Amino acid sequence: MQSIKVIELLNKIPRNDIERLSEIVNISKKLKNELKILYNEIVKNLDKPSKNNKKNLWKLLYGNLELNDNHFRKLCFELLQKVESALAIIQLENNDHALMLQMLQYLSSSNAYDFYEDKWKKIKNILQQEEILFSSQQLLFDYSFELTQYEFLTQNPSKSKTNNISKTSESLDSYYVLQKLKLLCHAINEANFTNYKDRPAFYEIIVKMAESAELNKNPLIDMYLHIYYLLTKSDSDEVFISIKKKLKVLAFIEESELRIIFQYLINYCIVELNKGKNNFESELFEIYKTYVQKIQDKTFSQFRYKNIVNISLKQKQYEFATYFIEEFGRKLPKEHQQTSIAFNKAKLQYELKNYNFVIEILQNVKNDDLTFNLSSKVLLVKTFYEKKEFQFLESSLESFRIFVLRNKEMNTASKKIHQDFIKIIHKLMKIEFASDKEIETFKSKINNTENLPDKAWILEKLEAF
Repeated sequence: MQSIKVIELLNKIPRNDIERLSEIVNISKKLKNELKILYNEIVKNLDKPSKNNKKNLWKLLYGNLELNDNHFRKLCFELLQKVESALAIIQLENNDHALMLQMLQYLSSSNAYDFYEDKWKKIKNILQQEEILFSSQQLLFDYSFELTQYEFLTQNPSKSKTNNISKTSESLDSYYVLQKLKLLCHAINEANFTNYKDRPAFYEIIVKMAESAELNKNPLIDMYLHIYYLLTKSDSDEVFISIKKKLKVLAFIEESELRIIFQYLINYCIVELNKGKNNFESELFEIYKTYVQKIQDKTFSQFRYKNIVNISLKQKQYEFATYFIEEFGRKLPKEHQQTSIAFNKAKLQYELKNYNFVIEILQNVKNDDLTFNLSSKVLLVKTFYEKKEFQFLESSLESFRIFVLRNKEMNTASKKIHQDFIKIIHKLMKIEFASDKEIETFKSKINNTENLPDKAWILEKLEAF
């Protein structure tokens, strides 16, 4: 069935915005009545998607009149345009600075000069008293605010004895340098992971400008300058430490900017770990820990959730892991919350050697997700091995083998990886009776098996013999 774009969009809008959106749509005098009826019916049934289909919506509008696909598509397109316009209004309403700027520009273009000058002075006073949240958008606003005044004064020279050329230039420099620095850092980062090799124009000049005493006062420009050093210096450990310190004490940087900065540090730690610098495992944990303290995510990515749990367990930070699994598990997409929390609790209990809890958790959680099922079966195998319950382990391995054999979702490579794991665990169970030569041959086989689940754990168990 062909999707209806306006319904797709409305389903993605936060429910607390729907009420204001409905107010704007319903008071619109330019919107045809049939579009208002269509909109309200769609909103009423957002939680009942089966009712929001073309046939039902057409019948609501035109009764038993034969469905006209072209006319219905036209209605939906017109409604989509209105919804998008209303969302722009909501975004504007949520941004005090954007509202100020729009009002000034309106007064300036409407010949309301006295009102404009009075309002500009009042806004200037408000801005001087505000706690500034440093961000690209803030610098863009500062520049736009000064530019609005600059254009007003050039068009109305009799209205002022002074000009604001210097302030407009300074605010432009700050915004321009920050944006070019961000692009420069992004370009260098892309070159580390892709074939991208270009650099933004004038980047050497931009770096020198960022290093100047005046621009370096802006903590965001200073931060991105240090990220540039981090990405380009051969020995950048001192820069990394400096950025970490700044992150812990810095206030008044917008979360959207902080997320980007944290990602650079996370990427840096991963690159250093891949070089074999194992001390960066603890550094990565500290970065993640600072991230969850500083960033108030409303929703949390499954990928990042898994990574933070894994690094916490590797670092034996069990108290933090206990808090994080439960607290941030609630921020995962709803359909993944229960299984993700349960599985990661099982991993934590495994590390704490509470093996009975691991078995209890895994046996009581049912899910059709392939990744979850494979990971659960691997963890269950490890748990039975640690408990030395080899009868249950044999049964678990056989169940695992049949699951892999019969599963139609798994590709050939994935099947082979997990079949190798099952065979190796069978061999590991009997290794105590093997000779030293056989053990070395087995170890070599494990090392040469690509993408083997929990390879490090298997080698650790082998070292015990």
